[in-house]
Amino acid sequence: MQYNTEHILSLFEYQVSLNPDKTAVRSSGNGMTYAEINERSNRWARYLLANNLGGKPIGVSLSRSATVIEVILG
Repeated sequence: MQYNTEHILSLFEYQVSLNPDKTAVRSSGNGMTYAEINERSNRWARYLLANNLGGKPIGVSLSRSATVIEVILG
């Protein structure tokens, strides 16, 4: 698979392919693997697309947590 190294999502997916079970982020003592973040961010992306929000800027208000990463990637 070819990855575009200029796009953050491509870089992240590359890391997922290399290290799916490795801890990618740790917050409040809890860790999430690359595969878990990828799954959750894809869920966010599908939600946004289903609600016609794909490609549009949206605002989110979240406390500091690992969820921020999955939402940004979504």
